[in-house]
Amino acid sequence: MNIEVNDERIEIIQGQAMPLASPAFGHGAMAMVLSHALNPWQGPGGGSRPGGWWLSVEVDVRIGADMFVPDIAGWRIDKMPTAPSSRPVEQPPDWVCEILSPSTAARDISYKQAAYHAAGVGHLWLVSPTDRTLLILERDKRRYSLVDAGGIGSELQAPPFDGLHLVLDDLLVTAGLIKPDARE
Repeated sequence: MNIEVNDERIEIIQGQAMPLASPAFGHGAMAMVLSHALNPWQGPGGGSRPGGWWLSVEVDVRIGADMFVPDIAGWRIDKMPTAPSSRPVEQPPDWVCEILSPSTAARDISYKQAAYHAAGVGHLWLVSPTDRTLLILERDKRRYSLVDAGGIGSELQAPPFDGLHLVLDDLLVTAGLIKPDARE
């Protein structure tokens, strides 16, 4: 199938163009906050920075015949020595974060999760700004298994980023999804 990629916000799922709405403020803010938390892993690293990843927000990624736009995606530098330059990126990511929106949550949790698994994406994070939760999943032979999960009041280990601990309340406050006094 030959589908031209232009500047429209779409995903191609089972041969059909699926329009993507612009993200709501909380969705975009959470993507920004998570991207900031992951910044030490961006690039080759060195010094006090662990590095080791090429990370991008809302990049077109081809997965088989489909084209997805994950909220945040990452490729290990040891598998992809130079940053992707094609559009769409043809190599499946090693890690994906999907921030769930009411209009796309069912697609992210069902079809895209299965496609990511089939493509060998090793880790998948599902963030719900509405429910204020984060699920951290790891690929095994048959499915994704839950590694860690949490809501308000949770601190999570965050594989595949060695040494990253996420305090969900801090992320939610910074993204404007809860008030500082809502922490318990």
